[in-house]
Amino acid sequence: VKVLIESNENKTPDSDKNNGVGLLKVDFNGINFFNKEEALEKISQDIEMKIENFKNKPVWCYAECNNDFDLLKMQFESIKKLEDKGLTNIGVAVAGATDASQIKRAKEILREIGIEPLEELEFGIVVDNPAASILIKEMCENEVDFVVIELEKLTKLTLGISQENDKKYDEFHPAVLKKITNILKTCREMNIETSITGKNVTEPYFVEFLIKKGVDSIICTA
Repeated sequence: VKVLIESNENKTPDSDKNNGVGLLKVDFNGINFFNKEEALEKISQDIEMKIENFKNKPVWCYAECNNDFDLLKMQFESIKKLEDKGLTNIGVAVAGATDASQIKRAKEILREIGIEPLEELEFGIVVDNPAASILIKEMCENEVDFVVIELEKLTKLTLGISQENDKKYDEFHPAVLKKITNILKTCREMNIETSITGKNVTEPYFVEFLIKKGVDSIICTA
């Protein structure tokens, strides 16, 4: 079990019951991106504050891509600032990518700022859209340490849901399960660690399904 950290409101306590932070999301509200140094400092401070209790466990930091490579680079540079301070347990989970070329570009950006992915930090991807779920093999062939399935986004996009609390929302829909199965099967064959986060992933029937399909860990809100 890993922990999901999104909110700044409460510090998430570490515990022997978890295996680190499966996804850490940065709050970009109030950040002035026109002042790069100020933005980098605020992002790195936000990350450092959230992982204060997890310095001895792996932390996968959510890094939004969506073809905005300038923003992605800024997120990577914030992590580099923390690495330079001695926080070497932080990995990156690139989200929003829809094809292998974006994964390749993300790695190039890391190298540009002086970090060798896979060697100097863990590098993974977040599967949060149908394109990534279909092209999972091609994306993983670019070499990744881990794959996180962000099930809420994947479900909404797969089922064509745009509104909150839509009655069509169903993480156990056959189309969604087929995508999950394909992702886990591909990663297992390629010896890539997998994790999943979603609204219903801690339900007993879902846990049983995920274990049978070979998931390595489940990410839960603390």
